[in-house]
Amino acid sequence: MIPDSFASGPLTFKRFFSFWSPLAVTWVLMAAEGPFLAAVIARLADAKVNLAAFGVAFGLAILIESPIIMLLSASNALVRDRQSYRQLRLFAYGLSGAITVIMVLFTQTPLYWFVTMDLMDLPPEVARLAWGGMTLLIPWPGVIGLRRFYQGILIKAGLTDRVAWGTVVRLASIAVAGVLLYTFSDWPGVYVGDLAMSIGVTAEAIFSGVAAQGTIKAICSDATPPAPKPLTMASINQFYYPLALTSLVSFMTMSITSFFVAHARESMNSLAVLPVIHSTLYLFSGVSVSLQEVSVAMVGKQVEWVPALRRHGYLVAGISTLLFYTVLLTPLRELWFGTLGGLSQELTNFTLVPALIMGAQIMLTAWMSIQRGILVVARSTGAVRDATIIEVVCIVSLLWLTLQHFGWIGAVGASFAAISGRAIGNFYLVSHTGRALTRLRSTEN
Repeated sequence: MIPDSFASGPLTFKRFFSFWSPLAVTWVLMAAEGPFLAAVIARLADAKVNLAAFGVAFGLAILIESPIIMLLSASNALVRDRQSYRQLRLFAYGLSGAITVIMVLFTQTPLYWFVTMDLMDLPPEVARLAWGGMTLLIPWPGVIGLRRFYQGILIKAGLTDRVAWGTVVRLASIAVAGVLLYTFSDWPGVYVGDLAMSIGVTAEAIFSGVAAQGTIKAICSDATPPAPKPLTMASINQFYYPLALTSLVSFMTMSITSFFVAHARESMNSLAVLPVIHSTLYLFSGVSVSLQEVSVAMVGKQVEWVPALRRHGYLVAGISTLLFYTVLLTPLRELWFGTLGGLSQELTNFTLVPALIMGAQIMLTAWMSIQRGILVVARSTGAVRDATIIEVVCIVSLLWLTLQHFGWIGAVGASFAAISGRAIGNFYLVSHTGRALTRLRSTEN
């Protein structure tokens, strides 16, 4: 667990930075894999179609994976002794195995073609290439579940640097695999990208499991009396179900967005650039996403740190937002999307407006992450779920309104819908977060 010596005194920026920065580096490094793989795909044959297929395959795979995303928050919040570790490990292994089975059934049965051809109405070549990419991603969701379970244990123990090193292993594995496949195979770009991703997350999961063994041994040998209320499968399900539904509903928006964009103006250009824009935004918003786990760990240790946590979190998110817009509004955009990203001049120009809109997500995500972290500590996970449902309903409504009714360009309407939904979801959480803080303070006192 976070050492008691760390929790004494005020949360200075130095203390915040020492704990947060490895996690921020982790998210930034993970975000780097998207632009890297997109750059590889953009330099192979039929770049536009393969980039579109890569985006579709990733969107569908992450939708299937979504129920296991919150295992990191669960192990961070719930593992406290040998009994809780073993119960949550059993839950994590079972959930990861079930998700892997679902991935196999989806990709290797006619269900895939029904979803992509009949429901999403994708161009046949995009659907065919995306199927091959998803087949190569079959191990991906289950392995990520195990990785996130062990990473949550490391974060709770204050070993955020080991989480960062695991991501270095992941990115190095992806880079090596991507370069080798690019150089020595004649595979389509989407296959190169998806196999490299599977290799990378597997390497990271192995590293995370090994890195957590010392902490697990300490947890299991701790002589501290067990908690008065042991962690049961029923209590895990009650805590985790809203979080799993939150991730599922949230990631459904990627597939829903692809559906609307595929029927909008400039559909092929939009499908090609949206994965590149999202991966670039992810690179800059990693500092914001990492704040959720920082909040879970820090608020769980010292609830009076919340005001300082907010100040420090919004500061680093604001700096990241400034850097993002600096890239977009200077010649760095041509360097990033064109020279490094491998996009044609036409596609590079096409990225400007949707990327300018999406930049607001960095601050909105920081706000969301801190609120979610507080609610997870208070075990008010139902509010997190409800806010995500509200966000998705807003996004879908605006996608229909802007793309189908007003005829906006696909990527522009998708970007506007995304930031509007995130803002409304955040406003919904404000009152719930306030009540959760009141309960936490009364418990601590």
